Amino acid sequence: YAILRDQGRSLQTVGCRHAALQFHDGRPRPAKTLHDAMNAVQFDVWSTAPKYVAAKKLLDQCHSPTEVLQTSYLMTWFGSAIFAQELLRIRDGGGPIGSYKQEVARVLRNKGCHCADLVSSGTIWHRLQRGHLRKLGKLAARTQLLHYFEQLEPQMVPPKLKDGRVWRTKKQILKQLKQLPNFSTYLVGQFWLLLRYSYQYPRYLVQSYSEFGPGTKRGLLWLAGFPTQLCAGSTSTPTLQFFYRLLAETFHCFRSHRDLQPCAGDTTAIRAAKALLRNEVSDHDSWAWLLCEYQRVVAWLAALH
Repeated sequence: YAILRDQGRSLQTVGCRHAALQFHDGRPRPAKTLHDAMNAVQFDVWSTAPKYVAAKKLLDQCHSPTEVLQTSYLMTWFGSAIFAQELLRIRDGGGPIGSYKQEVARVLRNKGCHCADLVSSGTIWHRLQRGHLRKLGKLAARTQLLHYFEQLEPQMVPPKLKDGRVWRTKKQILKQLKQLPNFSTYLVGQFWLLLRYSYQYPRYLVQSYSEFGPGTKRGLLWLAGFPTQLCAGSTSTPTLQFFYRLLAETFHCFRSHRDLQPCAGDTTAIRAAKALLRNEVSDHDSWAWLLCEYQRVVAWLAALH
């Protein structure tokens, strides 16, 4: 659905019916269509989401590992389309790429808004950063943010992706990335997607290891028909092996499922959505990400009356 929406389509193209919603806070709300409700939730779609479209263009302009590292870190830290698009507009204007502090200062100067407005609200980590900055005045928040990036720069070292001419394993690279300052496991995953796009990391190595958070686990359990509380919080080896096996099995089932293949009766919108979805879910990383987004859809649908 998110792919259809980003193409400017609506659920009416696939026969959406009206539905009344009861939001999680229990307050009465006017009846809405499912299309309107789903538009209120922001989903990350690698192929079409504005922030990733801008981020990929920015990464294509990088000429060194240091520039790739800086761009990927800033895109992940702010996580918003407004920041990515403004930085792209600035760099399209020409001139050398500055330090972390200089690049952030240029965006803030051009936008003229409170720096909290440049931070995404899509994840818990981003909402915490956004809330902290919002509590400060505009000038105080700007000063604190620029000081953070000034102190950050000496700590940033490009990760080692190869031993000689041989690619390092995904597990080894993720272990390095977890040492990045002020990053949660989820942000490391987002950072990794930008990094592997820029370096064209081999897809067969992506399949060799998967690491995912609670959102992906809940999506897997929903899909397999298990209660979402199963193995909650467990990090034992048998539990992890169970999830790795389930991820691989559901990935292959999804890729080969008949509903994802072109059919004679498909409308243009559905045909385009299927093609984008096959491209979107090309390996275990993207499948884990999609499952995380899927469990968010399920949580919204569970509130429908």
